[in-house]
Order: sequence, then structure tokens, then C-alpha cells
Amino acid sequence: MEDLTIFENWLAKHLPEVVKDLHPPATLEEVQLLEKTIGRSLPEDFILLYQWHNGQMGNAATGPWYGLEFMPIKKIIKSIELEKQIMEELGEDELNSMSEWMKSTPDGYVKKANSNPFWVPFAHDHGGNFLGIDLDPDKLGTIGQVINFGRDEERKIVASESVSDFLSWLVKELGNSNFNIAIEDDEDRSLNMLTPESGHFLDALAKIYPEQK
Repeated sequence: MEDLTIFENWLAKHLPEVVKDLHPPATLEEVQLLEKTIGRSLPEDFILLYQWHNGQMGNAATGPWYGLEFMPIKKIIKSIELEKQIMEELGEDELNSMSEWMKSTPDGYVKKANSNPFWVPFAHDHGGNFLGIDLDPDKLGTIGQVINFGRDEERKIVASESVSDFLSWLVKELGNSNFNIAIEDDEDRSLNMLTPESGHFLDALAKIYPEQK
């Protein structure tokens, strides 16, 4: 995808420490292992994303996705397996009870669930919240749509219809100077959106797509 080349060039100019933190491309075997873990095929653009780089090493203080860290396949598999274990321990009744509080924006696009083994993360905040693709959308949604989910994310938002659409949006926003690179107290740098102003991309996403009344 051309947008990945543009994106990496932007990162090299503005956040070279993130480029240095990126893993080499994922192997075919790693992609196949992820598909086996999920039990479903991955969208082509998601595979292309990981053929670009297999996530981050975790040494940089920020991540390329407006601060969210890019997850390597090994970490994705670990996250999915842990989620399956938690769902099994909670049981169907508890999961159904938790799902009553969940919402979707737009309505009918993301299944109203606390968790789903077919939500595949590619970015996280180290606090149990993720940006990923949805392989099990609700009746109006699209397989491969990019959504938020996790511990603090009761309202699931469709950020883009696909990974490729999300990348196009991101490259456009960065090209329009919609970013803020801040120096933190420890002198590390963080990447956030400039508008809407927020210290966390998933909070900014909630402002971009407000809850429908």
C-alpha cells in the first residue's frame, strides 16, 4: 500500500525513534499462526500491514497510531488467547450481563459485546484498550472494519471500514498537520492528535464520532 510508504517517511522525519523500534516484516508462518489462532482468514490489507512491519519492539515511548503501540503478531496471539480464557471463566450469563452496557457507533455496526474472540487488535495503550479489526461485525458492519475495544471502551466505534481506509485517513490527517508531538516529564516524546485535543487516541476517536442520540 502506497500509504504505508508515505507513513513511514513521515515517521522517519518526525519520530525516527519509532521507525528504529519497528520489527522487520512478519513471515508467512507468523501470519498463518495468527489465522489459526483466530480460526478465520485475515483481510488482505491487514496482512499487507504486517508484511510492512511486524509491530514494535517496545523500546520507543510512543507508537505510530497516534501514540498507540503497534502490536507484533506474537503479542496479538497472546492477547486473543488471554481474552478467550477470560471469556470462558466468566461464562455466558456474566458475559450477557456485561454486554447490556455496550454500545455501537454507528448503531448496528459492531456487536454489543464486552469482548469478542474475532476482534483482532493491532494497536494498544498498555492499559487493556485496543484498536483492531472486527471479523465478526453486526448486521450493518463490514468484515475488517477498524474499531476500538477493551477494558474502558464500552462504546465501540467504527473508525474506518478497513485497514487501508484507516491508513488513508491517518496519512491525510498527518499531512494536514493534525498532530502534536509533546515532550513528556521524562523527556520522552508522545504523538497525539492536535484536533480534537486529547492525550489518548481512543478518547479523540470518541470526540470525532460522538454518541448518537
